[in-house]
Amino acid sequence: MKKKLCMMLLAVVLCFSGITGTALAAGLDHFQPVKSYAEGQFIDVSASAWYAPNVKEAYELDLINGKSSAHFDPDGNLTLGEAVKLAACLHSIYYQGSVEIDLSGADVWYQPYVDYAKEQGILPAGFDYYNRAATRLEFASVLAKALPEEALPAINVVEDNAIPDFPLAGNNADGVYLLYRAGVLIGNNSSGEFTPNNTIARSEAAAIVTRMADPDLRRSITLTNQQGSGGILTAEQIADQCSPAVFYLVVYDENGNAFASGSGFFLSADGLAVTNYHVIENAYSARIMTTDGSVYQVEGVYDYDTGRDVALLKIKGNGFPYLSVGQTTVSQGMTIYTIGSPRQFDNTISQGLVSNANRVIDGYSYIQISAPISHGSSGGALLNTSGQVIGITSAGREDAQNLNFAIPISAVDSLSRATVTSLADISGSHPEVSRDRITINVGDRASLQVSCTNPNSSGVMYQLSAGGEQYISCQWGDWNSSYTQVPLYLTGLAAGTVKVEIYEIDENDQPLGGGTTVTVTVQGGEISYYDGYYPALDFGAFTGIPEAATSSTDVLTGYCYDYSLLSEAEWETAVSNYQAALEARGFSLLGTVTDENNDPVTVLNHASYGITVLIGAAEISGGKYLLIALSDMY
Repeated sequence: MKKKLCMMLLAVVLCFSGITGTALAAGLDHFQPVKSYAEGQFIDVSASAWYAPNVKEAYELDLINGKSSAHFDPDGNLTLGEAVKLAACLHSIYYQGSVEIDLSGADVWYQPYVDYAKEQGILPAGFDYYNRAATRLEFASVLAKALPEEALPAINVVEDNAIPDFPLAGNNADGVYLLYRAGVLIGNNSSGEFTPNNTIARSEAAAIVTRMADPDLRRSITLTNQQGSGGILTAEQIADQCSPAVFYLVVYDENGNAFASGSGFFLSADGLAVTNYHVIENAYSARIMTTDGSVYQVEGVYDYDTGRDVALLKIKGNGFPYLSVGQTTVSQGMTIYTIGSPRQFDNTISQGLVSNANRVIDGYSYIQISAPISHGSSGGALLNTSGQVIGITSAGREDAQNLNFAIPISAVDSLSRATVTSLADISGSHPEVSRDRITINVGDRASLQVSCTNPNSSGVMYQLSAGGEQYISCQWGDWNSSYTQVPLYLTGLAAGTVKVEIYEIDENDQPLGGGTTVTVTVQGGEISYYDGYYPALDFGAFTGIPEAATSSTDVLTGYCYDYSLLSEAEWETAVSNYQAALEARGFSLLGTVTDENNDPVTVLNHASYGITVLIGAAEISGGKYLLIALSDMY
């Protein structure tokens, strides 16, 4: 009987078979001449001009045309629209082999390129008025996103903060330093100054864009930090370069009355900012004030973690100065600076030391520092001597001197940046949970009781942190008799940590307020896979159920597991967890069919690996068995 089932499963495999195509590989070799450049093509481009070879190549690659058939206008300013067009064309050629941008139906010539740049995520925030002259910073910012980093490998030594007029704390600094190190940019003078706010001539643009497309044209430069060994800045330089990115934050209740204040800082020019969660807790609105006295509205919150006491804010506006995130390992005794608004004294900088690099309090890691922290400092920036943010100033002991703490900046890495929720919605309600930390083993299940606190709730929903579905699967249980509490069952799929955000929802499945975070840690050893059928998990190793029998043919391998070992409910749970684990590893459920005995057979396939897993039942010598059949014929 088992053999007949295997042949039936083989037929199912063949029914679900398919063929996938291959995509054109991306690369710099796509940049090939498509037009001819005649000598004297542009009467205003002398053959002896330094930029003449670049104009010729940019024209042949169909990246830059003349202002007319006879004039290139080498001294004219590159417009912002032209800068976006160049970036869009570079991106399209690199990934698609040619400029594949629909130019039909556009009201203005640059709009299709702007739309393409937005769709591809290569248009930085704050770009507008495309007929105006582009600055060198704007041109570099959009070019840095046009090609992937592997197409821009470092050939130059350019130390952090070594560009004299452009520190790493500057807007879009990562992209500028990337292009310097790749030899695309070499500075505007012998000292390597970037002059970010200067306009850029079309002749310069031709040189830069051809260096993007042709690695042989990239230039060598070495810039070492002249401000001190290892990019060390003075306290005056830290204050000058970093203070503009730190702001004073005031929060208001539902009646518009201010009831608390704190600090925060920008992580990007488009208004992404960080503060402590407790600073915005129970707030219905908030405003910030920057060092130049400008006031901006807090549009909402991207995400937050109540346990780590961090929140990602969206500030209304763009073009903000922001801090770069430090990569240096925090060590005991290192010099640090804090910038914040203690006791409402905004723009206050202090110096201190790291007293303990990993002080664990209530299960969380903090950076213990000697720099003073007072009420209002919460949410401010902890900086290293290169002016990079390494932490978020958070709390201090009022019964001790210089005993203060900051949260490592890595705490924001797991926070989502997908959607923005208003402060009023977050303050509305938070579901209660029976515990906010759970530890389970791979293959085991734990339950979490979730209680509604908002009388208008019509249900609850959960959301896993990015990639969380590979670690756990979640399933709601039944409500209690009063429909106020429901269990959430969590099953461990693989070793790792995932955050589960639980929300109360209205009748339209919209969150009524902020979520409650539960941290789930899954423990377990190495995951086993069926030999020769990666990434198909070994059912026995995953569930702990021993294999009963094995048989194989040329194309299928069947693994049997005795049904008598577990109850029907336990088998249902084990199979459900196993299927969830497969789907978390990229398998797709193709459907359920029936075998010749009208028993259901579940079919899952991994398109990338061409592996099909079939889950059915078999009767062997009067006993009933679960059968896992595998095939690589998909």
